[in-house]
Amino acid sequence: MGYFIDPITYEPLGGSTNNVGTAVSAAGSAHTKGSFASLGTTGSDWCGFDLEVVASGSTSTRHFIDVAIGTTVVASDIFFNTNGTNGRLIISLPIHIPAGSQIQVRHQSSSASTSINMQVRGWRYGPRTPRG
Repeated sequence: MGYFIDPITYEPLGGSTNNVGTAVSAAGSAHTKGSFASLGTTGSDWCGFDLEVVASGSTSTRHFIDVAIGTTVVASDIFFNTNGTNGRLIISLPIHIPAGSQIQVRHQSSSASTSINMQVRGWRYGPRTPRG
C-alpha cells in the first residue's frame, strides 16, 4: 500500500512586472555589505524556498548574498559571479519559515554601488506534509 504526497504549491515574493525580482543595492564601497531589502512577508508556512538572483552587466563582478528571516540571518555569503555577462542563480534552501515572516536580502560586491535583482518562491506546506 502506498501513501500520498502532497503536491507542492508556491508563494512568490519580491517579483516584479518584468519578472527579474526586486533591485537590491550593495553598499557604496566595494566589499561592504549593503542594507537589507525586504522581499515581502510570507502568507503561509513554508518548508523551504528557491532564491533567484539576476544580474546584468558587462564586467565580471563577484557578490556575496545574505538571506534573513525577520532580523535573523539564515544563510550568509552565498557566492554569485556575473562572469562579465548577464548572470542568473537559483538556489534551493530547505528552511522552515512560519507564516507572517518577513524575508530580507542584502549583498556585497567586488564593485561599489552595484545592484542585483532577487526574488524568492516559497514552498507551501500541504495538509499531509511533515513539519520541519
